[in-house]
Amino acid sequence: MLELAAYFALVQVCSAISAAGILGVLNFVIAAILFAIAARPPGGRELELANEIHGSAVDALQLEARALQSQVSGALHNPLNGILPLLIVPLISIIIKSLRKPATKPAAAAATPAAEQS
Repeated sequence: MLELAAYFALVQVCSAISAAGILGVLNFVIAAILFAIAARPPGGRELELANEIHGSAVDALQLEARALQSQVSGALHNPLNGILPLLIVPLISIIIKSLRKPATKPAAAAATPAAEQS
């Protein structure tokens, strides 16, 4: 819209062909300025710092990927090694409870027949 307004303003001062030519040259000048700004080399220290951070992040990701791969391969080769530590405590508690229950039931069962005979 700004270029259209500039064209109509230039048409008032000069001919339509010269107004279009002036705006075309102005567009090329703006494009050349933007190209020159974009072509500048980036800042040295900031780019080095960004590359260093990028490298350390990639190294950390590779380390985590290797650790995950070793865990997965270990779990696939020996699945009980990963499951057994999680199941030891519940299994021991179930075994202890099952060993205690039969000891209390015969005593209760022995007490009831003696009470029936009296």
